[in-house]
Amino acid sequence: PDPYEGRKHTAEFLSKGIKTVADAQFVTADGDFATVDFVCNKNNFYFVTESTTVSSELKRKAAFAVYVAGKDTATGGVKAENVYILAVDKTYVKHGKVKAIDFFDVIDMTDEVKAMIPIVKSELRQVPKTSANSLSGKCSKCPHKNTCKGIFEANSDVMNLMRTSVEKKAMLMNLGCVTYKDALPHLTEGTTAYKQALAHIAGDRYTLFDPDKIAEWINNLEYPLYFLDFETLQECIPEFDGQKPFDQIPFQFSLHIQDKPGVTLRHIEFLGDPKTDYREELVNALVGSIGTKGSIIAYNASFE
Repeated sequence: PDPYEGRKHTAEFLSKGIKTVADAQFVTADGDFATVDFVCNKNNFYFVTESTTVSSELKRKAAFAVYVAGKDTATGGVKAENVYILAVDKTYVKHGKVKAIDFFDVIDMTDEVKAMIPIVKSELRQVPKTSANSLSGKCSKCPHKNTCKGIFEANSDVMNLMRTSVEKKAMLMNLGCVTYKDALPHLTEGTTAYKQALAHIAGDRYTLFDPDKIAEWINNLEYPLYFLDFETLQECIPEFDGQKPFDQIPFQFSLHIQDKPGVTLRHIEFLGDPKTDYREELVNALVGSIGTKGSIIAYNASFE
């Protein structure tokens, strides 16, 4: 069976003069395959992103798709005269039904995308050279990073450095660092990673805490204690009036209350009904459960 069956439908729809073709598919004689979110009036290409900005990756994708469409075998080639990217308008506020014309910013990327086509074309047949023992920033997004063998096992000290970016770890490994001792000269003095390496070299188990500050913090707590945790969601398309794209919307909370030292904790919880606008109900439930005195404690205090 043809793995690119959709290209036949695309060619058929365009030949019939259908004004808008969604998820249009194109394939070159070399087997290059690309999709365009919307082809309107045959020569206007639209690409949609759920982001509020246009990434370089999306521009490259658009350039590749424009190139492939021009070489498509089923249609004889479709030339993109105009290229647009629909990015989410971060200033959009929902009031009533969401309309695409209001929700998206339509950005004309014709000149920029077409200028990238020669670059993308020149890279098509190039196979990037990779090594099983190399590390890059891309590894942080790889779904197999925790099962990849060799590199992580052989460089376990470097890979275990706390509060150290993948890029920094890659730099250390490229310098030949394997152990904490190897990495120490390249770490910034006073950082968590530096203190961690020092402790391991000295044979001590590294912990990141200050007993005096913790004691001071505990002594300043006032009863009753409220142990609070939120769960939130971010929606690209707002669900409620007054909501913006990607707003943090709490939909659940768990609250444990200890009225005085040594007593059993009381538990109060709330879970929003997804069929309703539960925001005000959640706020009333939370405010009604917390008194005017006491300390609120949260695992991620800056977020809660």
